[in-house]
Amino acid sequence: ASASWRRPLRWARAGGRVALLAEEQRRAGAIFGYDLAPKIMVRVLGECFRPIASSFKARLVSMCPPDVGRSDDGWSLDPLCKAYEATIQFFSQAYELFDGFDRGRSLGGQEGHILSTAGAIAMTPAELYGLAKSTFVDIASPFVTYQRDFLKLEKKNFGILSKAASREIQAAVGGRDVGSNLVSLQRAVDRLRALAPSPIPLAEASMGRFQLLCCGFYPDEAVATVDSLLAAHAAELAIAIGTLRTNLTVDENRLADAFDEDHVQCSLDIVKIAGLVQQDLASICVKSYSALQNSMNLMGKTGAENHVPDTLDVADIGFIVSRTVFGEKKIDTSVTKLRRLVQSTEAKGGLFSKANEALSRLARTCHVFVFDVCSAVPIRSLRDMSNLTAWRQNAGADDALSYGVLPQQYITDVGEHMLGLVQAIEPFASDPNALALADSVMEGTKDVATQFWRDLGAAIGGVDAQSDEVVGMFVNYERLKEHLSGFDVGNVDDIDAETSFVSEGVDSQTATTVFTNKWLDAIGLAVTGYLLERTLRIHYLSERGSEQLAADLQYLGNVFAALGVDGHPHPLLAHCMRLIETAPEALDVKIMTKDANSSISRAIHGLEVKIGMIRGVSA
Repeated sequence: ASASWRRPLRWARAGGRVALLAEEQRRAGAIFGYDLAPKIMVRVLGECFRPIASSFKARLVSMCPPDVGRSDDGWSLDPLCKAYEATIQFFSQAYELFDGFDRGRSLGGQEGHILSTAGAIAMTPAELYGLAKSTFVDIASPFVTYQRDFLKLEKKNFGILSKAASREIQAAVGGRDVGSNLVSLQRAVDRLRALAPSPIPLAEASMGRFQLLCCGFYPDEAVATVDSLLAAHAAELAIAIGTLRTNLTVDENRLADAFDEDHVQCSLDIVKIAGLVQQDLASICVKSYSALQNSMNLMGKTGAENHVPDTLDVADIGFIVSRTVFGEKKIDTSVTKLRRLVQSTEAKGGLFSKANEALSRLARTCHVFVFDVCSAVPIRSLRDMSNLTAWRQNAGADDALSYGVLPQQYITDVGEHMLGLVQAIEPFASDPNALALADSVMEGTKDVATQFWRDLGAAIGGVDAQSDEVVGMFVNYERLKEHLSGFDVGNVDDIDAETSFVSEGVDSQTATTVFTNKWLDAIGLAVTGYLLERTLRIHYLSERGSEQLAADLQYLGNVFAALGVDGHPHPLLAHCMRLIETAPEALDVKIMTKDANSSISRAIHGLEVKIGMIRGVSA
């Protein structure tokens, strides 16, 4: 045989070597007869590789040391995988040259056999096919260590690559005061958005290496490795966004003073980062599903052992080698695992449960970032409202000449800000691509308001008001109204959204409006909860102070009604206004006769008692 056969790696990579093999076959046919040529070529192929197997393995070890404890410097599985892929590609091309595998040549009346011209040597196509398979397995034996240790090696490979991506993410938010102003914030957000898809090529390559070296064996572990990488990346992004949030909000007054619409646009761009991760996760899930399905189908061919194929592609050759490496007994177990994984793609969470959980946390971090930006002004405005002197003032002679009580500056700042958010959010939502990305991770947006209602429960006092059940009903207020009866006042304008304002209805709203209203709902819910908590922290309300507070609440209720967001004003906002407007004597009677027979009704009764105490009503 040609000396070129003693350079297997280079030979396997070079298509010209296949032509060399074809020439060797032609010569063997001329000398021994074309019926024997395929058999001779298979044996020659094996014998030429056998003496150099040890040096071949040493070369692979030098190229990619299989010891996971070795230094990471310059280490990569890619050269090893390229060498293996080139080797089995060569096997596939060589198989096509072994003419006569799928049919016998009829010489001397012995149909179904391949005979030498001397009439002494015979081999059936199935026997020749078996010889070819064993030869391929022998030649590929230097790769066995890498196949058996693939999962450990892949974790190391992934770790090296993911560290590089992690360093880039950290660098994007590193440095002093990054994110403390709009310019540096936008620069950091742009960089993070560019890095968001970085693990997807790594995940796809990992699944490709799994298919190449393992051909479907140990699929749970392979999927778990990719899952961990994707989860770690999402967690790293969440940490980076949390860092930006801290830098931006460390001085609450600075953000409120500098607030403009560009801050809102930039914060919504951060939500797009979570949307990109979600989009990429769905994409890699689909591609991984296809890879697992292909592996399962390939393993399903094991029953057709008597069939001699006309051709063997790279996947077929790889499976021939892998089933020898991992053992026939592992096939049924692996098929069962593959089937379960394929079916799991249809369930919530899909293949990558850890990554989906990390994505949820990332989305939550993005929601909080947007909320902190959009609520900076109203939160600052409401922070000191409990201590305003207006609550303790008594009516003066000049009040009789006034045209009514006007809302105070703090509450008009809140109302004007809420109205301005519509114009701040809608430009972002008008971009279909941006809207699609952000809207895909909007689930749970209202959770940003939960802490404010939990604080309200603490201000009310008692176990019931602070329970998860009651706080949940405050936030998801659809069933709250049935517990708020008994305080209707004829001379008080009703600010209940269902009776004084008719919203558009979701069906008639555009996607832009729906998205905008989701944020207005979440922010309005938090602002309402904070306003009511601050209200319960007022030490005393004079008669004039009660009138002023009622006017303030009425104003904000009207703002929420004008926004047209379903469910706003919040039912408790209207209820508190009624409590404040009710005459003290009537309020005392109503509080005393309130029937509180459930957790939510006891919590609301506690709120009524608290307001009664602030107004000087003994209950």
